[in-house]
Amino acid sequence: MGIGEKIEEEFNLSKSKKLEKICEEIFEHPPDWKKIKANFYDSDAFKRDKPLTETEYARYFSEIHLDLCLEKIYRKHRKWDINLNPIEEGMKSDGYEFNYTEDGRVRAQLIEGTDNFEYDKIITIDELPVVFEIKLTDWNVGSNHSKGKRTKRRSRGKGIENSLREDVYKRRLSPIYQRFGKVGYVMVIPNDIYKDWVVKRPKDSEYLPPFQENNGLIVPFYSERKKFREEVIQKVKEYGLKLKKNGSSL
Repeated sequence: MGIGEKIEEEFNLSKSKKLEKICEEIFEHPPDWKKIKANFYDSDAFKRDKPLTETEYARYFSEIHLDLCLEKIYRKHRKWDINLNPIEEGMKSDGYEFNYTEDGRVRAQLIEGTDNFEYDKIITIDELPVVFEIKLTDWNVGSNHSKGKRTKRRSRGKGIENSLREDVYKRRLSPIYQRFGKVGYVMVIPNDIYKDWVVKRPKDSEYLPPFQENNGLIVPFYSERKKFREEVIQKVKEYGLKLKKNGSSL
C-alpha cells in the first residue's frame, strides 16, 4: 500500500475553538499596503528584478497580507500558544524533508524523488500544526452556467473545489501529518466566491460538505476577486513594478 493510500485511511483534519477564532479575525483585517509594499520590496521576487504577471503579483501580495494578518493576531493573543514558524530547515517527515523557498514559503520535498508540496503558511496553535492557503482562482473550472442555471459538476484541474477533494488535500497535507500526528487546514478564498458557494449553496458542491465535515475550514478573503484584481493592478502601477503584459490575469 502506498503512502497516499495509507494516509487517506488514517487521518482526519483537526480544528479548535482558538483556530476558528483566528479564522474569524483573518477576514476582519484590511490590507496594510504600506507593509505589504515593504515586505515585497524585501523579497527575492522583487530583488530578482524580473517582470511578473498580474496573477503572480496577486499571489505575492495576498500571501504577504496573510502573513501580516497572522502576525497581528499573534500579537493580540500573546497568551495563546502560537508559533508562527514551527518548521525548521532540514526537518524530516516520513520520506520528506522540509526547507524554505527563496520567497520564504515552506516546502516539503520528497527525499528520494521529485515530488514536493509548497505551503503558503504553517503555524502551530496549542501544538496543532495548521496549514493556511490562499486560493484566488475560480471555484470550479468548467462549471455549467447555461441558461442561468448552475448545476453540480465534478471538479477538475486547479479550481478551488478540486482542492477540497479528500484525496487531493490529504496527499498534500500528509508530510505535515506524518511529522506532527495531526494537522488543521484553512483555505482562504475570494469573498464573492465564499458568499456564492459556502454561504448560499454549499450542497451544490460535491466536495465542500465532506471537507467541512472533516474539520476543514474555509475563510473569506477581505475582498472580492474582481476588486482585488483592480487593487493589484493599481498597486503595480503605483509602485512602478515591471508587469509581464502577456501573462495570465486573475
